[in-house]
Amino acid sequence: QNTVGAPIPRETSRWYLDGRIGTSIAADADIDNRFNTNFDGFDLGVAGTFALGYSYVRPSGRRWRAEVELLGWSNDADVIDFGLGGESPLAGSVGVLGASANLLYDFAPSWKIRPYAGFGVGYAEVDYDVSLSTNGEFAQYVKDSHTGGTVQALLGFGIRLTAQTEISLNYRYWLAPSVKLEDPEGLPIETEHGGHLLMLGFRFGF
Repeated sequence: QNTVGAPIPRETSRWYLDGRIGTSIAADADIDNRFNTNFDGFDLGVAGTFALGYSYVRPSGRRWRAEVELLGWSNDADVIDFGLGGESPLAGSVGVLGASANLLYDFAPSWKIRPYAGFGVGYAEVDYDVSLSTNGEFAQYVKDSHTGGTVQALLGFGIRLTAQTEISLNYRYWLAPSVKLEDPEGLPIETEHGGHLLMLGFRFGF
């Protein structure tokens, strides 16, 4: 019977499928071309990913993983901050749908519980549908989408169940560094969209 830190049978290189589901916390975001204005609050959201990857085990036992991942997450908008103009409530949401190519490294791959770290680059659509409250009535502030490049950094640990299966706890910071939108009057909104995602995963090797 394996215990934490005990050696387990050596793995071989293989393809795998990995699905994850969890929660998202969207980060506050400045609107660069609107002085002292920022999206100052989002509600807790839902996130999910699905990846096809290849785990390469070196003769030394060290393990690298490369994967292509589909990712989606969304948060309801809560508050916009106009600086000296004060804050106003928001309604609506911001959603993300994209793909990423990730490279990950497993530390202590011969252990049953093994941490890992990695990074990814990708492409995503960020969709804003947000209304602003003025004198108790909501009016459209931005309803637009942007597609562009993304980056992410990943940390986590996996727990090996069998030679083919593993569960994991995964944290990542995801960022679309340049998001360009237009408001209903056609005026530009230049911002970014990022978030902290915490997810549980299940991996199956074949």
